[in-house]
Amino acid sequence: VVAAAITFTLASGATNLLYGIAKGTDLPTSIVWGAVAAATSIGLALAPAAVVASLSARRYTAALIALVAVAIFGAYSVTAALGSATGGEASGSAHTLVLGGLALQVLLIAARALIKHKASESEAAAQGLMVLELVADGVTVFLFAWATLGAVIQASSNV
Repeated sequence: VVAAAITFTLASGATNLLYGIAKGTDLPTSIVWGAVAAATSIGLALAPAAVVASLSARRYTAALIALVAVAIFGAYSVTAALGSATGGEASGSAHTLVLGGLALQVLLIAARALIKHKASESEAAAQGLMVLELVADGVTVFLFAWATLGAVIQASSNV
């Protein structure tokens, strides 16, 4: 699981960096966009841990700010992935599907923290959380795949 997370984080960071560099019109703007993309990848990698740590410490405002950061960094990261895959021509419906998947994951993070906080000792709660995570992750993967497929088909029809 850790190796998969590291691989995904590195691949996402590389995609963001390449997308950021490609957005620039000359060397200085490419460097700036690349730095923004790299910072976004770092923020996306660290923000979920900040959510969990904030909730564990009962600092709910900090947790909310970290959730907003996850949503913003995640939206940029997915936009970068779609932009890289389609040459910058992803459709609005693809963005809507991706943002829906991101919203689902943010809700899942909040639900996970709430369930662990309210029912930390219950075996039924642990099993219910596992089922909830599995279903939410499956729906999110489906939404991302659908968005990516639609964006790639649109880009190939424009060629």
